[in-house]
Amino acid sequence: MATAPLPREIIKWLQSLDLSFSIKNPKRDISNGFLIAEIMSRYHPKDVDVLTYENGSRLEAKIDNWEQLAKVFRKKGVGISKAEFDPVIHCAPGAAILFMHKIYTELTKCVAKTHAPIKELMNYEHEKPAFMRDTASKRLKDPEISRIQDNVERTIVAIDTLGYYHQERRQLKATEAPALIRQERRLRMGLPQEESKEEEQMESVQVDEVKVKALQGGSTQLRGGETQKQQENTPVKATSSRSALIKAVTQPRTCVGALANLQQPTFFVKPATDIMRPLVFTIVQESEELSKMIDTRKEDIVVSFMEQCREGVRDAGRDAGRDFGGRTSPPPPLEQRMREIEETSVRVFETLANRAELLVESLTKSPPEFWKVWSTFYPALTDFSESSPIFDHAVFFFKRLGELMRKQDPNLTQQLILEVGLPSLAKDLARAPEKREALCEIIYSFT
Repeated sequence: MATAPLPREIIKWLQSLDLSFSIKNPKRDISNGFLIAEIMSRYHPKDVDVLTYENGSRLEAKIDNWEQLAKVFRKKGVGISKAEFDPVIHCAPGAAILFMHKIYTELTKCVAKTHAPIKELMNYEHEKPAFMRDTASKRLKDPEISRIQDNVERTIVAIDTLGYYHQERRQLKATEAPALIRQERRLRMGLPQEESKEEEQMESVQVDEVKVKALQGGSTQLRGGETQKQQENTPVKATSSRSALIKAVTQPRTCVGALANLQQPTFFVKPATDIMRPLVFTIVQESEELSKMIDTRKEDIVVSFMEQCREGVRDAGRDAGRDFGGRTSPPPPLEQRMREIEETSVRVFETLANRAELLVESLTKSPPEFWKVWSTFYPALTDFSESSPIFDHAVFFFKRLGELMRKQDPNLTQQLILEVGLPSLAKDLARAPEKREALCEIIYSFT
């Protein structure tokens, strides 16, 4: 796709500056910052020496040029930050055009008129055939994602990109489904590709007539009779199995039974485990102890982490009290193992709490997803004492989740904690008086 042209006002402004060469392709011509340095030298000749800038295509030369320009921007009060020129270095789509608009406004105090949107920032996926559209793998291979050095930040950006991709796919399917259905009906009826509105209105009537004619004949009637018998028997089995399922899950004082009375989702929502899995995986891989215990290729990383968190800390604590000499102090290896598992678990709960807004949509739109998250992490409130840092960060995670869900849907959030969370919390409120204050704060955050 060709680069979008600059507005006429900006082109005339650049020509008046008498630059060493004209800007024909902004994405390519300003990526190294040399021409931007020439522009700044016209306005601030004493602060910008063009001889210190290299007109090259090496990444090191580009970064060095833009770092010098960043100092000039700060010194002269030009409102251009690193986040605005960093995509220009890596030739991101539309970044050069947006930057030229920005520097034109900052230096001339004028706003260039745009009569059309920037083509590079427009989404043309709906105009492409299905076989030419981007896949999820291609979106995740975006250089803008791979060049992020921080692992957690790169994972979060990848999750957001993947979410936008699936949302875009759902919108395309919803938009194209009626046209595909009409086209299939035309092909079956032998109609041309383009038809009038009257033919479209008579479409359903003609399909009904074809169905009626298709039932004529002895063999056809026999097959139709067998199909009718199967259809008559199917609802009875479905009804009986459904009643058995409802009877099984609607037992009193159970979280699963409570979910049967809640409104079930009528559309697809992203599973909460898919959102949490990359966040947990990134932190677990940094722990040598937990990475040995968990096989990420065969087990679910979130569930396995919680199991190892419970078993590892308790086993380490239990083995730490044993000593061949009768001493009560833990041996150094066991103490280090317990401390490492505990610190990793604290980091996981802290990261999930800080990124809890990613879970809110799935949990409020799908009550079963809330039950899965609650049943997965609730043991952290029961298996650890009130003085454990894991217990404290688990409480913080649930409180943060409750506050965000309450902002999204207060009525559903209150119903979820009363029907799903309170039955399990009531037992611990009676069994562990020292935890009552923290557990009550969780309940208050949801209500």
